[in-house]
Amino acid sequence: MSFFFFVPSPFFFIVIFPLNRPSHHFNYARPRLPDDFRKSATNLKGLFDANNRLTLDRIMHMQAELFPSLTSSIDVPIALLLLTDTLVALEALTLEGIFRVSGHETELIQLRQQLNDGNFGVETPSDNNNSTTTSHNKANNNTPHHIANLFKEFLRNLKDPVIPSSLYEECIKCAEDPRLVIKIVEDKLPPLNRRVLLFVITWLQDHLLNEQAQRLTRMDTENLSIVFAGCLLASPNPDSMPMEEILRNMQMQKRFVASLLLSV
Repeated sequence: MSFFFFVPSPFFFIVIFPLNRPSHHFNYARPRLPDDFRKSATNLKGLFDANNRLTLDRIMHMQAELFPSLTSSIDVPIALLLLTDTLVALEALTLEGIFRVSGHETELIQLRQQLNDGNFGVETPSDNNNSTTTSHNKANNNTPHHIANLFKEFLRNLKDPVIPSSLYEECIKCAEDPRLVIKIVEDKLPPLNRRVLLFVITWLQDHLLNEQAQRLTRMDTENLSIVFAGCLLASPNPDSMPMEEILRNMQMQKRFVASLLLSV
């Protein structure tokens, strides 16, 4: 539930989002990869090529061909699990501005190419005493921000967004009504898209929407909804819209994601 604080003005009010992690509406259990799976993910190529965007269905088909033994247990793109596991291992969720800070452009380009080539190996603190990690990218202070940016980029570069373009207008119209937002997730999203959305939203809720994480990262519901709005849904025809409508839709996209973070 959000709390409203009215200021002495006839025009404005402030919405204060709660600090505590909301309870989950959906009974969703995020899948887990086998230990050390990232060492064997080298054939998972082409996921970060902006010139050759893939659909979620195509990505899952690639996974099934490469890793048939995981088909029954991993029902979302493996890249999402690898990236979120790496963020946790890098202690990225204690860094101020995670998912908002851009990092170093040259290093980001290099890491994007590494991941696009199928090498998800990034040295983490747990690897420090392991002499077999020489093939991993050497982490530095920017690496967590690069991984966070590539997580967003993976979602943003899907050929059709996690929330399909066919549902965009409906989402914009109901963005401020959590009950209708939940209904879209329950009744309108294709099963794969629903699983991916729930994976992303519940992971953000569990790791960032708590008082300690927000004190360290400064990434509350408002900030997370800003940075993830364009990653989860996007206008199908932005070039044909007047700028005023584009800006209005951007605000409604943000409110839709905020409703997800507070309600799902």
